[in-house]
Amino acid sequence: MSITPWPYRPQAFLSPFINTIRSVFYGIRNLIYWFPLIWQDRNYHYQYLFRILRHKLFDMEHMLRKEGLAVDSEHSARQLHLCVALLDRLIADKYESMSLGCYDNEKGTQPLKRMKRMSMLKKQDSDYLFTCMARYHDKWWD
Repeated sequence: MSITPWPYRPQAFLSPFINTIRSVFYGIRNLIYWFPLIWQDRNYHYQYLFRILRHKLFDMEHMLRKEGLAVDSEHSARQLHLCVALLDRLIADKYESMSLGCYDNEKGTQPLKRMKRMSMLKKQDSDYLFTCMARYHDKWWD
């Protein structure tokens, strides 16, 4: 009499349960990771949108550097790092100190030139951020 092997392996039987448990733990980790940021979120200022976007892009950059399997994952991580740096500048909103070199004491137009330079620098960073995101966002996935 011949004994036939069990047709199913225990791994195949337990795989759906293990995946469900992993999904639950990943969801709990995400809740813990995002809760402080969402708790502080407000709808009345653009910086809160930038903080959420920075949080997500930073997490994606970290994941690509740590677990990236694609050939160009390091390149994608550098692009994400650039976007995070631009978001840091936009969140910090220190454009006034960057525009200190614009002044004209004779005509007294220092505040006007500084305001124009501040808005130009801010717009430049914002345009560069969203251009970079529009150009490369579909290549940031592993």
